[in-house]
Amino acid sequence: VSTHGGVRGAIANAIRLEHEQRTTRGCAHGCDKKHTRPGCLLHLLPRRTPTEHEHLSHRLVHLLLQPSPHHLNTMRLCHLLPATLLAGSEAHGRLTVPTTRLGYPDRYENSPSSRTARDAAWVCRHASPNPDVAKPVWAAGSSQAIKWVNSALHVGDCALYLSYDVDKSRTDAQFFKIANWPDCKSLTGIDNYITLPDWLPAGDAIVRWDWYALHSSPPEFFNQCADVTITANANAIAKSQISPRFSIIDPPVYPSHDSGEDSATGYRRVWADSSGPPPELGQPGWFMTGPACANGFSLNDCDLTANN
Repeated sequence: VSTHGGVRGAIANAIRLEHEQRTTRGCAHGCDKKHTRPGCLLHLLPRRTPTEHEHLSHRLVHLLLQPSPHHLNTMRLCHLLPATLLAGSEAHGRLTVPTTRLGYPDRYENSPSSRTARDAAWVCRHASPNPDVAKPVWAAGSSQAIKWVNSALHVGDCALYLSYDVDKSRTDAQFFKIANWPDCKSLTGIDNYITLPDWLPAGDAIVRWDWYALHSSPPEFFNQCADVTITANANAIAKSQISPRFSIIDPPVYPSHDSGEDSATGYRRVWADSSGPPPELGQPGWFMTGPACANGFSLNDCDLTANN
């Protein structure tokens, strides 16, 4: 393989064959100049969704087709592709605490769940709770640790939502926001403590974490859901009194792309341009995109979206 077209074809075949056939034949003749087949590489790949395949293929093309003083020959491709594929399995980010519906905090679930912020997977990647994951008990008004891993340190922000609509579809479930984290990547791998509203009613609830990454246009969207049980206190209100509550995707609460630098239609500028460096937190032009927190809740950096 010595041309860009050949590299692109090899990548496309590897991704397509793994998704459609899940071949695990391995490489009968080893990786050498005569036998560089997509099948040689497939046993190295974790299972991925079609969206993850698409994202990985774009990433591979970008990496492998960089200008080089020499053509990318077959042997170089043989060595570079497996390393890149394995690295890709750890890219981007995921929620690790509380334990998500995936059930394994160390298992891969790092790729974007949506390219449009319009899919059911963007609400929760998994439609129902994992029966093998015990639900932690969260007391209203208590402090809780939230942890995520950003293995690709993309610029962007995170937020946390709750929903009591545990028996509804992902499209119909009504969520409300309780926390913001600007510059999500700066908080990776550590316990980020939030204070739960003391007015939360009792009941089973869905915890939804999301991250919009602004290094590309349109943005990349990452999320996970976990399941908890809320215990209430004397300040509890009725679920119907929580406002605003909304579907995440019907209508969508996040713009699918940047169509204007305000929080309703787009995302803030994160790269330098002819006007200068991008704005930083607290400067004019800096803002978070997404809905306001419920019932005027002001803790957990909720003030950053209070006027949205």
